[in-house]
Amino acid sequence: MKKHLVLLFLVLAYCICNGQEKYQLSKPFLELQKKIQANYYQYDKLDESLVLVNQLIKNAENPLEKGVALIEKSSVLLYGSSDYNSGELALPFSFEAAKVLKNGGDREWYHKAWHQISLCYGSRYAHNDGSPAWEKALKYSNISFKIQTDSSYVPNVPFFDTFEDKKASRNTILESIDVTKENLKMWEKLNSIPHKMWRNQRFGNLYWNLNHDFNEVEKYLLIAKNYAEIIKDSNFINTILMQMILFANLSGNYEKAKYYGNINLQNALNLKNELRESLTRDQLFISYKALGDNNTALNHKIRSIEITEKLNRNTESTRNKLFKERNIILEKQASLQDELKKQNTYKWWLSFVVALLLAGLLFMFYYNFNLKKQNEEISAAHLQGKTTERQRVASDLHDNIGSTLSALWLSIDNIDKSKLSKKDISLIDMLRINLEKAYDDVRLLSHNLLPKALEKKGLTAALKGLVAKVNQTSSVYFNLEIDTEFPKLSNTIEFEIYSIILELVNNIMKHAQATEAFIILKSKDKEVIMEVSDNGLGYAEPDVSGFGFDNINARVRSINGVWKVENTSGTGVINTIQIPI
Repeated sequence: MKKHLVLLFLVLAYCICNGQEKYQLSKPFLELQKKIQANYYQYDKLDESLVLVNQLIKNAENPLEKGVALIEKSSVLLYGSSDYNSGELALPFSFEAAKVLKNGGDREWYHKAWHQISLCYGSRYAHNDGSPAWEKALKYSNISFKIQTDSSYVPNVPFFDTFEDKKASRNTILESIDVTKENLKMWEKLNSIPHKMWRNQRFGNLYWNLNHDFNEVEKYLLIAKNYAEIIKDSNFINTILMQMILFANLSGNYEKAKYYGNINLQNALNLKNELRESLTRDQLFISYKALGDNNTALNHKIRSIEITEKLNRNTESTRNKLFKERNIILEKQASLQDELKKQNTYKWWLSFVVALLLAGLLFMFYYNFNLKKQNEEISAAHLQGKTTERQRVASDLHDNIGSTLSALWLSIDNIDKSKLSKKDISLIDMLRINLEKAYDDVRLLSHNLLPKALEKKGLTAALKGLVAKVNQTSSVYFNLEIDTEFPKLSNTIEFEIYSIILELVNNIMKHAQATEAFIILKSKDKEVIMEVSDNGLGYAEPDVSGFGFDNINARVRSINGVWKVENTSGTGVINTIQIPI
């Protein structure tokens, strides 16, 4: 059994030290993922991409592959659809990816899941100023950056967050700028060009939303564009140029909008990306119209409408299916959320009941503690009362009766025996002997009622003193045996043990007609065992009243003890008392 426990401990220690299991993306998974990514922004291949990504999800063999596959589905919907609501379609899969990758063992992909959520919220552009739904976009983007920079940070994944357009506050934007700067420092040290590219693009968007200063925005977007050219990411170059056209038009810098627009249009034509072409022509329509070239503006607008209508016709059935799929997912999430609320309500009531029970137990503990304390105080007061009474009785015995006996003794000694008969002299001598014995008994009794050694030095010293004094005057020889490691007991228990032994000693001296007796004290298993025995005549009958038995019984019960008497007429008595401690 011990070996099994040790083995279990070692396994647990290994798991704790090594953290989550490290999963890998298989070669077939990576090959299929590459095919899907090649179709990004290819809107005429949306149906094909959806088939491939659903296959990727189905074939996922571990949490990492499942989470990455969900990110890919979110990306297909976000980058492969011409719909304004593409972010809303993609969002449920992004949240699911974050939940799966929380235990997927790969921090970079976990970061990407949260970043994907941010992109979904940032996908909608308001028509008046081109600002995405920045409040939630920035919230989730900041979470994704913190995952990258803090290896211990594991945020709680919300069940689902509503999709809404809301412009970020100035404080949120400033906070996001600071977060991005800290994150960029890490990637500059690692010299990661893709990450430096993405962070500079983020700076461009942040500063546009902060102050709409196109010159400052252009600086960061051009840096991002240069990095994209180094790694030959044509899709990202297209995205950067699209943003520069949009921000230039919104800031009234139409010449620059036209310049970047024509570059981007040529890129879109080279990539055969019709949606990018349509969006770019929309912006060029604004630029040329503002510059007074109405014919060119009109041509761009007509071509943009033709492409949009074509894309809508080709993707309408697919978009309808996607919205149905999205609604089913949201219904399931709503149902699960209701169930979670019920569980939370149940947990709350359970916690309340447990708290109530704990409060009750604490109250009972406190009440018992106070009751025990009061009992101890009562016991101490009772002991003090008995001590005081014993002091009074001992003092009366010594001062009054002892003095009276002493006076009688002296009076007898002063009698002139020369004038008495032999019979009277014999009677007086007998009387003197009895008075002397009575006087010694009174002295011994008054001393033993409350020996100073019991108060000052404890039970062992008091018993040794008692036996020494008794052995000086008694015809019975008492043997005392006490364990060398006999524990110190409470004052109450020591007082009662001493009183019980004193009562038994007096009984032996007066009634047992013994020549030898034994007093034995030992402790065993949280129990004191006391034996007082003699070699006297014993009792003629087993049930004996008197001889202080009632008093002894009362004292034994007061300390929860058990008293057993072994009595054989003619061979003595063994008193065994067991006291819990």
